[in-house]
Amino acid sequence: MPAEEGIVTGLEGPYALVKVVRSAGCAHCPSAASCHLESDQTMIIKAQNSVGAKVGQRVQLFVAPRSILAASFLLYLLPLAGLMVGALVGKMLFSPVVGSQLSEFFAAGIGLGVMIAVFVGLRLYDRRRKSNKRFMPQIIQVL
Repeated sequence: MPAEEGIVTGLEGPYALVKVVRSAGCAHCPSAASCHLESDQTMIIKAQNSVGAKVGQRVQLFVAPRSILAASFLLYLLPLAGLMVGALVGKMLFSPVVGSQLSEFFAAGIGLGVMIAVFVGLRLYDRRRKSNKRFMPQIIQVL
C-alpha cells in the first residue's frame, strides 16, 4: 500500500478508523486484515494514529515497503515451499513402497496437505499479528 489519503471517521484508543477510496492495489495488499469494506468503492482502515488525527480530518496513510515484502513472502512463497517440500518427501517415502507411478499420487496428496497446513498456520499467525503494528497502516500526516 503506497501512501493513500482518507478521512478519519472514528477513533479507537491509539488507532483511527480512516475511510479511503479503494484502489486497484487493494486486492493484493498484505494489510488487508486492517481494512473493512464499506462498499464497492470505499473501505474503513484501522491505522496507527501517531500524529493525533481527529474525526473529520483528511490524513495520509502509509505501510512500509519492507512490511509489504515480508507479508508477500508469507502469503505466497511459504505455502509454495510447503507444497514442494511435501511433494518431495511424499515421493521419497512412497516410491519404494508402492512404485514410481502410484507414489506421485501420494506425493501430490502430501504436498497439498503440507500446503494447507502452512495456510492454517499462517491464519493462526495472522490472528496474533493483528496486534503487531509492523503490518498495520500508519497515519503519517494530517492534510
